Amino acid sequence: MANLPNLNLNQLKIFMAVFENRSMTLAAERLHLTQSGVSQHIKALEADLRLELFTRIGRKLIPTQAAERLYPELERSLATITQTVDDLQGGPQEISGGVKIGMPIEFGRNVIVPKLSKLGASFPKITFETTLDYAPELTRLLLQGQLDFAFIDEIPMDRRLQYLAVGGEDLLLCAMRAYMNRWPRVSYTQAYFEKLEYIEYKGSEPILRRWMLHHLKRKNLRLNVRAHIMDVQGLAKFITCGMGVGILPDHVVKKLQAEGFELYVFEGKAKPLHNEIRLVRLRNHPLPPQAQTIWEGLSAKLI
Repeated sequence: MANLPNLNLNQLKIFMAVFENRSMTLAAERLHLTQSGVSQHIKALEADLRLELFTRIGRKLIPTQAAERLYPELERSLATITQTVDDLQGGPQEISGGVKIGMPIEFGRNVIVPKLSKLGASFPKITFETTLDYAPELTRLLLQGQLDFAFIDEIPMDRRLQYLAVGGEDLLLCAMRAYMNRWPRVSYTQAYFEKLEYIEYKGSEPILRRWMLHHLKRKNLRLNVRAHIMDVQGLAKFITCGMGVGILPDHVVKKLQAEGFELYVFEGKAKPLHNEIRLVRLRNHPLPPQAQTIWEGLSAKLI
């Protein structure tokens, strides 16, 4: 049995920082300590608990099963202690601390960042660390505990994560009207769409083929893809320069039209293809108070 009187609250907080960052170096930077000091505290805590908390695989620091069980209990207990102290002092103190949030690149910039800015004005002592990336990478960071929560677009669900649908975007196939003058009579047939030139995101045309399946009910069109590119802004630039046809989120299309670009949007043969956005966090993993506050604030603004 662990010698509980010897347990040091500071060591427990250091353990939590190492667990969250998966790195003693990053934990040391966050806590304004030396890396060797953090390492010594972890070794002392492991000795008191008679448990191994982390193992190294190459350069990676991997929490053991004991650490995975200990972390959420510590987080929950410290939150309870904080709340009790606040109550004893006559009410809650102003919420402070950092929140780590992941989001899709364009949806994040155009939709989430403005709402996050308003929340930031209401909670001036909360700071934000944002990661803009694609769904697979954001999911990986969530599962590793490197994000508090993330906005993720459609991707197969993982049972270790909790999902909350908060909104979405319509994916529109569009081109410049000047480009469309080359094929003015739009026909929703395989032959027509195989004539066009396309710009697509990196990969094997997943978004384009989703649109074709949704509107034309066809899977195996021979698409003439002239260029692949990583992000929405780059794809939009190709379209507005007259390179060809591509998929853009509706909020990007509206912004381009407001800037004076004459875009033609294909209506399709069904309702617009919708890309659902979910707010995602680790299941059964309590958030620190500042992250819970922002989670709730964003949920209320988006649902």
